[in-house]
Amino acid sequence: MSPASPAVGLSLPIRAVGRDSDGTTQDLSAAAVWSSSAPAVATVDGGLVLGLALGTTTLTAETGGFSASFELPVMPPVVTAIEIGPLRHTGDVRGSAPG
Repeated sequence: MSPASPAVGLSLPIRAVGRDSDGTTQDLSAAAVWSSSAPAVATVDGGLVLGLALGTTTLTAETGGFSASFELPVMPPVVTAIEIGPLRHTGDVRGSAPG
């Protein structure tokens, strides 16, 4: 499996790779049944692991009688955008204009 560390609210691709007896590998991600030991922290759906809450979970992929697991930390939320614009005054402006 390919471990990743998503931040809360973000998703990252995840995959399970099988190794045959001759050493060749194949992507088993679509065939794998995924589970999370802490589904409130992270879940896997459609090849993506989604970070839901800060913490750690163990993700497991099972297919063809084999399974593999790893611990996945979910990181704190990160800034994904920034906006700028004019400052808006919301209070009452009092005083006199320079003259």
